[in-house]
Amino acid sequence: CDLSRIKQAILNLLVNAMDVSSEGDTITVSTEKENDHIMISLQDTGPGMVDEEVEKIFKPFIPLKLEARGSVLL
Repeated sequence: CDLSRIKQAILNLLVNAMDVSSEGDTITVSTEKENDHIMISLQDTGPGMVDEEVEKIFKPFIPLKLEARGSVLL
């Protein structure tokens, strides 16, 4: 994998989660190793994402600031 791209993706997810967090919300980052694979999970306590936002999250250069929160697995 491209370590710099993984770092940037995680940073982007954390910044977005912090930008839309309210007082009392939590953001959790966890890792898990299974055989030769590592799973990185970022979760927050927000209400989740609406369908229109979910459809756009993997499109590059979409100027969309996600206002809904939820969980994203890399």
